[in-house]
Amino acid sequence: MHAGTFDWMSRKNRISCDKFPDTDPLSVRFTDLHKWVTELAGFSGDPKLSNEGKLEAIQMAWLEDIMIGKLKDLASPDSSAAADSG
Repeated sequence: MHAGTFDWMSRKNRISCDKFPDTDPLSVRFTDLHKWVTELAGFSGDPKLSNEGKLEAIQMAWLEDIMIGKLKDLASPDSSAAADSG
């Protein structure tokens, strides 16, 4: 692999929350997820080497990114939750 590229096993292989902000990762069919991943800029893996476990790992990483983003929003001093409690 060249610098800036990734495949199925790479930690860079993540669907961006920014690219699909209103999408619940758990509602995405694996066939759609497979297509989205293989269309990401820099993806250099073999589309045929995908499997359910790899797609599920990508899906869970996406969900984790969303949850971390929500936690950061809650912890932010500018969040509405902080304003409501003060």
